[in-house]
Amino acid sequence: MSVKKSTAEVNSASQKQKGRRSLFKKAVIGTPLAITLASRPAYGAVCSLSGFQSVNPSGVARHNVGCGGISPGGWKENGYKTGNQDGSRDNWIKAGFYPNPRKAGSLSYNTKKGIYPDDPDGTLFYAWEAFSGATPSVYVDPSDTLHDVLLKNPGTLEFHMISNFLNANYYNWGNGDGKINAIDIRGVYMAYTSMQQTYTTTTGAVLNLDTLDLQKFFAQLYH
Repeated sequence: MSVKKSTAEVNSASQKQKGRRSLFKKAVIGTPLAITLASRPAYGAVCSLSGFQSVNPSGVARHNVGCGGISPGGWKENGYKTGNQDGSRDNWIKAGFYPNPRKAGSLSYNTKKGIYPDDPDGTLFYAWEAFSGATPSVYVDPSDTLHDVLLKNPGTLEFHMISNFLNANYYNWGNGDGKINAIDIRGVYMAYTSMQQTYTTTTGAVLNLDTLDLQKFFAQLYH
């Protein structure tokens, strides 16, 4: 019985790793890919990687109203706006990054809202302070900003990852609150997309990336 169980576990892990490799092989040739999300837990979010991958997820700490972040739609839609909207330009800048400038040529920007020549360029996805050296699951042009990736790729791993990276920086997640921090969001994403088998978090937890659904983890943080 134990041999059968062990074989099944190995086969399952192998299939998941093959799925990851297939995902990134498609991305290399420039094929955008949206991954279907499984149902989010109705009883709240798990805000740490080790908790999410726990063999007994019902026993880990959950946040009944999510982990307190701004939704991907907020960061995506409100990056051109000022004011008190969630994900506004002010929120981006407080998180330490620039959304796209309010200028002609910026993706999906309505120039009737005004042209602001002094706006700085948006932070590039491949910038050193963002994801330099990444191998994303969707095609990302070297000229694409973080904001561009959100606008172009709704529902993808990168869509949810970038949003939570902004949340972690904006809200200072991981400062004794049991939530994933920005370093681990970047670290696990880089390890996962480069096909590494494990990732060690800043708290010392060792994660098996072949059995981790990273997109599902990032997507459930808001709920």
